[in-house]
Amino acid sequence: MPLIRMPFGASGAQAVSRLRDAADMMANLMPDLTIDSAPGRKPFAMKLAHQVIGDLDVVAHVSTPARWQVDRASGWVLKVPMSGSILLECDARAFRLHAGHRAMLIPPVPRRVERSAGALVNALVDPVRLNRTCAAILGDDPATDWIGERVHALELDRVRGAFGVFEHICGLIDVAARQPGLAAILSLDDLCYRWLAIALVTGDQLPASHREPDGRTARIDVLCDMVRSAREQPLTLTEMEQVTGLGRRALQKAFHVKFGISPMEWQRRERMGMARSMLQAAEPGKTITEVAHAMGFSSSAAFATLYKRYFKETPSETLNPPR
Repeated sequence: MPLIRMPFGASGAQAVSRLRDAADMMANLMPDLTIDSAPGRKPFAMKLAHQVIGDLDVVAHVSTPARWQVDRASGWVLKVPMSGSILLECDARAFRLHAGHRAMLIPPVPRRVERSAGALVNALVDPVRLNRTCAAILGDDPATDWIGERVHALELDRVRGAFGVFEHICGLIDVAARQPGLAAILSLDDLCYRWLAIALVTGDQLPASHREPDGRTARIDVLCDMVRSAREQPLTLTEMEQVTGLGRRALQKAFHVKFGISPMEWQRRERMGMARSMLQAAEPGKTITEVAHAMGFSSSAAFATLYKRYFKETPSETLNPPR
């Protein structure tokens, strides 16, 4: 069975041909899962790849046509077909999912799935974090309940480029899996939640511009102070929105007016400046790895790559300048 358009981890995917084995491998997302081969089709086969990114538990798999029955789920699940189609029955309704057009966000309810051959991404998501992310993007009350307890059909066609962005996110997950700590540095879990939030609220609900809150400059100053004082842990874009109370567009605009760059680029530039100061003032015996860890990097190689991009020299050259 070829891994056609299977997202992340394809080279390290596990292959199974027994229905029980497939259900066991999916048990972290769907504890009470049974799988049956579609009648009159070729023998069942599946390949599966699994990644944990922050608090996201993500499984990508490609299989022959099959019927899936879930009697008990462990939480909210995002389903995004990457190829093929799915007929999903839950909450007394039926939904047809097509790759590139529709995805689903499903609460922990029983469901039945009949799928064609193809690839599918399942992600176990935290509904509290998702609600906070929706509110942060729109600059709304963090207590707003965006998802409730109902099934959500995510119409990807209504947000231009949504499916293509998700494919790129899967590619980033694949690359980051090869370098420990890289997913955290890139905040890939925050990126996934932001993509899901935008798909959930749909493009026509995102405001073209947002109201100008009072004290915008003061809020940006507070945020900048937080970044400077928490050098060991960079803030995600969602956290920046939550700290300032500014929506996505308002935050971007405020940083471009004040600094001429995006908030994330400002944070990277500021943190690299702090790292350079640490290296220049380092006591004898200080190592690059110690500085990298102090700045929240789990990989000194990733730190060195970013450092050279900003200063056109390696951290070692700054730490030990030529005499």
